[in-house]
Order: sequence, then structure tokens, then C-alpha cells
Amino acid sequence: MCSLARFVVLLVLVTGSASAAERFEHPYFKGLSGEWVGTGSLTNAEGETTEIVEEWSASKTEDDTFTASGRRQWGEENQEFRWVFSYNVTTEAYECEYWHTGMEDPIRLEVSLSDNRAEMRTSGASGTELTVANTLVEGGIEGEVSVRGEGGREVLEGTVTHERRQQSTPE
Repeated sequence: MCSLARFVVLLVLVTGSASAAERFEHPYFKGLSGEWVGTGSLTNAEGETTEIVEEWSASKTEDDTFTASGRRQWGEENQEFRWVFSYNVTTEAYECEYWHTGMEDPIRLEVSLSDNRAEMRTSGASGTELTVANTLVEGGIEGEVSVRGEGGREVLEGTVTHERRQQSTPE
């Protein structure tokens, strides 16, 4: 391979690596980085409410993803969960995989991203649609959750509000 061709290949690799490293420097991911606590409630179609309490952290990973993971109490059930964001170079779009305790396989979601909001959405094989919209607000995150069944029928809906975990200071 001639020197010029090697240089072009090296330039492409270096440029691609730099772009990959910058993908999670996006303002939304920068704002999401850190440790969080959240509380909220979700109401099902029958009007029954489930209280949610979460503790989680989010950061860019070494394998060119951005992960938010932690623990939650979902009513009486304790769960571990994770959201793994990646960038699809083919579609030039962010994607996300969501998993929690008890699930065999993660759910794949499409991500619509702005500087202060991420909307994650998927449609299941049964016609069920999950939408999670998290908006960065001063000092926190306002999260909206919606699960709709066939024909757009509400199955589950609610909000979870997150605040940055306060670091204790030694006395």
C-alpha cells in the first residue's frame, strides 16, 4: 500500500474514532451524567397506582456507549435496570436498549434527542408501544412514561421526577 493510501486510511480511522468519542459529549448526555434519585408513580388502565423509587448513575463508557443503570423499587418489587445508549453509524441516529430484572431480552428503542430532552420509543410485536420522555430541567429530570396497547389504548402512564444525589460533606 502506498504512503498516501496508508495516510488516508489512518486519517479515516482517527477521524472516525474522534467522532465516536464525541458522540456522547452531546449536551443531553452531559446533563444526564452523574448520580440520581427518583420518585414517582405509574397508573394502569384500571386506575391502580404503583409507586416508583429509583437510585441510579449515568456515564459514558469505554465501549462507546452511554449507560444509565441502578436499582428501583417498583411497588413491592425490587429491580435492577439499565439503559444503554449507542450510536448507529448506518442510520446516523441514537438507539437504546432497556433491560430490568426478570426480562430475558432487552427492549430496543429509537431515540429522538435534543439538547435537553430524550424521547425513547418502541413498538412491540403485539402492537404495544412504550414511550419514555426525559427532560432535563434545572436541578433534575422530569420523566414521562406511557405504555399503549393496540389501537392506542392506555395501559400504563405516569411520571418519575429525578434529582441529583446530594453528596454528603465530612464534618
